[in-house]
Amino acid sequence: MTGPWTRSETSASGQVFEFRLWAALTEQSRGLLHVFLPLADRGVDALVHRLADGVYLPVQAKSRSTLKDGEVHLVIVAESLANDDLLIVSGLLVDGGLGPTALVVTARDFKLLADPGTDQGKPIYSMEFGMRPRSNSRWLPWLIQSERLVERFGVSAAGVEEVVVEPRPQWRSDVGFLGETEVTRRLAEAGDLNLFRAFPDSETAEIAVLHLDSRRVLGLQVKTVDVDRDRPRATVNVYGSSFRPVSNDLFRCRRVAPRRGAVPSGVSAHPVARDSRPCDRRRFWAPVFRLPPGLVGPDPS
Repeated sequence: MTGPWTRSETSASGQVFEFRLWAALTEQSRGLLHVFLPLADRGVDALVHRLADGVYLPVQAKSRSTLKDGEVHLVIVAESLANDDLLIVSGLLVDGGLGPTALVVTARDFKLLADPGTDQGKPIYSMEFGMRPRSNSRWLPWLIQSERLVERFGVSAAGVEEVVVEPRPQWRSDVGFLGETEVTRRLAEAGDLNLFRAFPDSETAEIAVLHLDSRRVLGLQVKTVDVDRDRPRATVNVYGSSFRPVSNDLFRCRRVAPRRGAVPSGVSAHPVARDSRPCDRRRFWAPVFRLPPGLVGPDPS
């Protein structure tokens, strides 16, 4: 469909902008930026994982589908900007892509430069910027051409050319899906955690967990194994192409009782690269998952 977006389509146009933004970051960085999308809306539209140093960048995307007096007019509720390190990315949604200029600014700087006000008694911040920025615009340092967005995320064009990321083998199993779902369900019970799933799933971390108070982020890779009384230990194989030893990524191993398909409470969480050994023949690493005797109960009947 073509033509201007209508007021009733505002939510849909915002979603289109977000997915075009995530795709642009993935394409421009050649996979060096990895996008995680939230499972619940708690003020952060995505976590962007910079693989070079393991940093997770919280992002809030704001778009407009039309210009007013030749500019994008942006209004943000103050309470959504509590995290000063939040990256606000704003731009124009056009047919088939993004407008030529985008705003990338931290919430800290946005609150310093934007115009404060109120809307129905709620504090807000407002600002505007054009697709052809004026040289005297106070927002000029935070405006960038849309095809160079990755530079504001700490990825240079030269760095993209130098780093070659080996494609990650894709596979999925019913047991693995069971473990991921159970880990997600249990973490979702904590009111101070915000969960994100990878988009796409192309690195070590499959689930990113943001603590809403400390703002610390941990990346999780969930591995699920079948164990019972006769086989109380198992080896978890991890392909080397997706293995990035950083301190804020964890392996989370779960045991399942294969005859019932239930996931008992036994969990082991390890930093990446702990107790692992390379297996050159198939190019994967094999962390050994040992269950303490107290976690191994009788076989399910």
